[in-house]
Amino acid sequence: MLAEASRLLQTFVANSKAFLISSFKTNGWPLVAGLILLFIFSKEVMVVAGSPKFESYHSILKEILVLFTCIFVGNPVRVAIRMGILNQTTFIVFVLAFAFSMLIFRFLHGHFQFWGILTGLVINQLFMLTCWNKTLVSKQIILWK
Repeated sequence: MLAEASRLLQTFVANSKAFLISSFKTNGWPLVAGLILLFIFSKEVMVVAGSPKFESYHSILKEILVLFTCIFVGNPVRVAIRMGILNQTTFIVFVLAFAFSMLIFRFLHGHFQFWGILTGLVINQLFMLTCWNKTLVSKQIILWK
């Protein structure tokens, strides 16, 4: 999707914008419906995916789904800005976030199991969000206030 939107951006900005909007409208609804269903039936999903002993961890699945929803909601804006001017910066932040995750994964998983993994995901996203916002501010791109 990013490659097609970038190609369209080179030819005509309006076509690229229309492509992103239609793509997220078309592909977004099934994802939103899936996230809502997973949230509602989180206990059942944990039992089916694991076993009854994992039923008590359904709240972790709900928290991960909220995190994914936040990521999903911000994605169209990130894609549009990234393909226009911030592709290299975004790649560097992804690499740094990945390296950070690899460094702390064993510690968090070893000491806190599921909660450690969830904490690692949240820390990773906060790191990326902080870098993203810092870059936008430095480039004087204001998305909302």
